[in-house]
Amino acid sequence: MFAKYIIIGTIVYLIEWSILSLITEISDLTILNGRVISFPIALVIAWYLNRNMTFKSKNHNKISEFKMYTMVNISGLILNIITYQICIMYINISFICLGLAGLAGLMTNYLGSKHIVFRFQSK
Repeated sequence: MFAKYIIIGTIVYLIEWSILSLITEISDLTILNGRVISFPIALVIAWYLNRNMTFKSKNHNKISEFKMYTMVNISGLILNIITYQICIMYINISFICLGLAGLAGLMTNYLGSKHIVFRFQSK
């Protein structure tokens, strides 16, 4: 299950990167402002793919499920940012801190998805 989650995450990353590249190429938006558009699109795609391929959800309340998925991912984002900031204060090596922050966010999102969002399908 975790391998599927990683594969889907990689696919969604490439999709978001493509959208973000296109947005910043054809508009005057900065990368940060472009993410306001690309991130929600990537989030919907990630939810849909993980719902159907990783966790095989049968939940008929898709709106409620998506809201929970969004909250879990926002939690992962917050932990990612906090981990990065703390790591930079003590280690101050951006490459290492970015990796640790990414791992913290990844595990939060995966475990939150498995045990909260899709808890009844993850058996």
